[in-house]
Amino acid sequence: MVCPASRMKQVRRILASTLVTTLVAGCGSTLEPDGPAAITGPIVARDVTISTGSAPTIHVKESPTESCGIIFLLRSSTRVLHRTANGRTTKASVSDLSVGQRVSVWTDLVLDSCPGQASADVVEIID
Repeated sequence: MVCPASRMKQVRRILASTLVTTLVAGCGSTLEPDGPAAITGPIVARDVTISTGSAPTIHVKESPTESCGIIFLLRSSTRVLHRTANGRTTKASVSDLSVGQRVSVWTDLVLDSCPGQASADVVEIID
């Protein structure tokens, strides 16, 4: 028979281990965006005027020859990340975004126009 005090220590150890595992797993994914990107391609223009807000904005196309693409409004809540060639993700800023860079952008909603318009949730610069 197991002593009740010994059993409580075992339960506490299991709970503490589970909590630490959960926290560590969560910490590793805080920078990673959820789901597929709305678009991946080069930034073809910066600070384009759109009806949904004022600069800063980025205009992204899947390829430079595409006719429309999407213009993204960059809000203070937009997370900007940088993914290195080895796959490591670090924080970046709006000032790190420039024409010609390849990016992936996540958003919930794109207005159906040419070019599309949206607010960026996450912008990831790709090396």
